[in-house]
Amino acid sequence: MGRVSKIKTIIINIRLLQGPYTGVQSYVYNLVKHLILSGKKYHFRLAVSSYQGGNQYIDDLLSRPQVELVNITLPEFGLPGFLFDHVYIYFWLKRAKVYLSPVNILPFFKNKKTKYLVGVLDLCTFIVPQTTTKSLKLYYDLFLRSSLSRADKIITISQSTKIDVHQLFRIPLSRIQNIPLGVDKNLADLRSVKQVPHARESFSPKTPYFLCIGSSKRKNLENTLLAYNRLRKTTDQKVYLVIVVGDPTMIKYINTLARTSAYKQDIFLTRKFVSISNLSWLYRHAMALVYCSYYEGFGLPILEAMINHCAVIAANNSSLPEVVGSAGVLVDPYNPEAIASAMETILVNKKRRLKLVNDGAKRARKFAWSKTANTLLSLINRI
Repeated sequence: MGRVSKIKTIIINIRLLQGPYTGVQSYVYNLVKHLILSGKKYHFRLAVSSYQGGNQYIDDLLSRPQVELVNITLPEFGLPGFLFDHVYIYFWLKRAKVYLSPVNILPFFKNKKTKYLVGVLDLCTFIVPQTTTKSLKLYYDLFLRSSLSRADKIITISQSTKIDVHQLFRIPLSRIQNIPLGVDKNLADLRSVKQVPHARESFSPKTPYFLCIGSSKRKNLENTLLAYNRLRKTTDQKVYLVIVVGDPTMIKYINTLARTSAYKQDIFLTRKFVSISNLSWLYRHAMALVYCSYYEGFGLPILEAMINHCAVIAANNSSLPEVVGSAGVLVDPYNPEAIASAMETILVNKKRRLKLVNDGAKRARKFAWSKTANTLLSLINRI
C-alpha cells in the first residue's frame, strides 16, 4: 500500500453487525477489523443505528485507537434499516473522503466530495430468484442498479460475481475490482475448540456425519437430502446428516423436506444460530461439508471447513470452483447421484478424505483477511 500524505477519514456502514451473526456478519466484521489493523494511518468512523452497546463484535471494533462511533438515532416506526442505508447515512458523508458500504446499497444522493465504494456479495435475486423472497427480489430490482450507478468503485468478492455485475448491469469492468475474502486463521487453532462442550447433544458423537449449511433455499437442501437418502441405501454404514440452520422459516422448510426421508431420524438440525467455536467443532468432526448451492457469490463456509481440516464437496458453478480449486470435490448440484457418489467416496475411502483435508488446509491458507484489507486500502488510496 502506498503512503498517504495526510489522515484520510473512512466512514463504514456496519449496521448489519447489529443482526444475528451469520455469514454476512462474519464478512463485515472480519473485513472491517482487518482494515483497521492494516490502516493505522486512516481514521475510521463506524456507522450504526441507535446502538446501545453490548455487541461483542461492534465493541471489539470500537476498542481500536483510530476508530470513532457514528451512532445514528432512527425513528422506531417505518423501515429504519432502509432509511439508515438510503437517507440518514448521507448526512454524515461530508465529513469523510471515502464511504464504504460493504453490502450492496448506497445512499440515494451522491456527495461530490466523498468517494463511494460498495461491495457486491452476490446477485442471487437476479440469477436464482426462485430461492429468495419476493420482497427481497423486489427491493434489489428497484434499488440495486441505481445504487451501483452512484459508486466510484464496485468491489466484488469473486471473479464470477464481477462478470455477473458487468453483464447484468452493463457496468464497465474498469469500475469493478475483485477482492477475494479471507478466512479467520484462528479457526485453525485446535485450542480454540478443544474446550467446546458437546455440540451434538441429540446424537452419538461416535457416528460419522456430513455437515450442511441451511441458511437459505439456494443452499440446495432438496438435492442434498436426495443424495443423503441414496447414500444410505447404497451403504451399510450408518451416517448422519447435520444441518446448521437458525432461521425459523428455513427450519420449517427443511423439516418439511426431511419428513419424507426414510432416514429422518438421522437428520439433525441445529435449530439456532451456532457460535463460531461450536461451528468450528462441527467442521472438525464432520466427514465433509456438503455445499452444493445453486449459486454463490463466494462461498466462505468452504474456507471455514478447509481451515478446520474438513473435506469439502461443492457445486461446480458460480464462484465455488474459484474458492475450492483442486482441493475439494466439485459436483453438479442438480444431480443427487453425483452428490451421493462424492459422499460415499469420502465415507469409505479414508486415504482420499485425508488428502482432501490436507489439500484443503493448504488451500485455505492462501486466503487471508490481511491480504483482502491491504488490497482494499490500496484501492482507497488511489481513488
